[in-house]
Amino acid sequence: MGSAWAGMQQKRQRYLYATVQSVTIQPGPIQGNLIAPASKSFSQRVLAALLVRGGNLLIRNPGTSSDERIVRELLKEAGYTYSVTLNNDLYFEAPENRLPIKYADFGSSALAARMLTPLLALQPHVVRLDGTTQLCKRPLPFLNTWLPQLGVRVAGTGGYLPASIQGPLKPRDIQIDASLSSQALSGLLLAYSATNATGTIIEVQNLVSKPYIDLTLHVLELMGMLTPTHEDYHRFMFPATNPGLEKSAQIHIEGDWSGAAFLLVAGAIGGKVCIQGLDKHSKQADLRILEALKQCGAGVSETQGQICVVKVSPLRAFHFDANECPDLFPPLAVLACYAQGQSSIQGVERLLYKESNRAISITGELQKMGAEIHIEGDAMVVEGGRQLAGTLLHSHEDHRIAMMCALAAIGADGPVQIQQAMAVDKSFPDFYEMLHHCGLQIAYGK
Repeated sequence: MGSAWAGMQQKRQRYLYATVQSVTIQPGPIQGNLIAPASKSFSQRVLAALLVRGGNLLIRNPGTSSDERIVRELLKEAGYTYSVTLNNDLYFEAPENRLPIKYADFGSSALAARMLTPLLALQPHVVRLDGTTQLCKRPLPFLNTWLPQLGVRVAGTGGYLPASIQGPLKPRDIQIDASLSSQALSGLLLAYSATNATGTIIEVQNLVSKPYIDLTLHVLELMGMLTPTHEDYHRFMFPATNPGLEKSAQIHIEGDWSGAAFLLVAGAIGGKVCIQGLDKHSKQADLRILEALKQCGAGVSETQGQICVVKVSPLRAFHFDANECPDLFPPLAVLACYAQGQSSIQGVERLLYKESNRAISITGELQKMGAEIHIEGDAMVVEGGRQLAGTLLHSHEDHRIAMMCALAAIGADGPVQIQQAMAVDKSFPDFYEMLHHCGLQIAYGK
């Protein structure tokens, strides 16, 4: 499953996503050796940093998700060109004269909308911002709260897309609320760094998903950009002088723990999965999937640069706090269905404003399969050990719900059909192909 395989699969994916409406998965055992997909969270941050840092950059192990393609398109709008190397890496070359970006379509990527808007606001002219109908329903409160405090004019629909902004953004000391998402703070940190905002302080209240801020700070360091320190994530302080860090000529995109979590859980409930390319010391929040797998009694081993998860019966119920890693809810919910006893996953409030309301879409789709799952306060509670039924499910146009449905099908009593299954293109285009590589029978329907 090397670079040649990846190139072949990318061509096939373009055909599939243009024609396929559903997939049908036959239950069965899982066994395979895989290479982790590239982390879109890491990749999007690198591409965003490149947009404002300037210079040339070789990106090794680039991802192919639609979210990453959105940021690459904005780089092209700014005049960047990129070429594909023999190893399927991407070489980005900066333009001699940077072009203005006057329109940004973020597709369905909330990370792109929240992180890139402060960067686009560095420009002195009007920029129109838009996205899919799905994205336009997701709140972006920073548009009407702290962005105007930084000298940015905003016109739009009260904290939602579509909207227009006009900068330039002027870094200054500011206090912000980050209770909804940390992604806009990532954008603000990038914007301040790009403008050499030495000596400024960003005070943050109610910050969620702290590991993703760690990832942003890590990217700033790798890219040779001005990097703030912080006091327990409450005060981000940019140094009084710019230390002049050396710009990176190349960056390797690490493997994606968010996508790999589904594959590792597949091994725990269906047989055995080994994955190469995951960094056990990563800043990514979703590496905590290993905690849950060990807690429920799955066989987890880490040898020779790979992580293997083996099915051990019976799996035990577990209790997990997912407030800092809410993207783990879908695979954890499936894991809980296959574990004996009552499991609980904390952090339901973090699910309300994702690609779907995942509190509803997770429980609703698994209930269709006969799972005993419900919400109690801020916890998702699962009475595991019941046989799941093969049935017709829906992705809610949510990539992680589509993957959850496929995961749940592994031990079902019959085939599972997933409507709008190609939502996986958002983060993990190779997902079904990897499951097929591990032995699952998958049929694509128009």
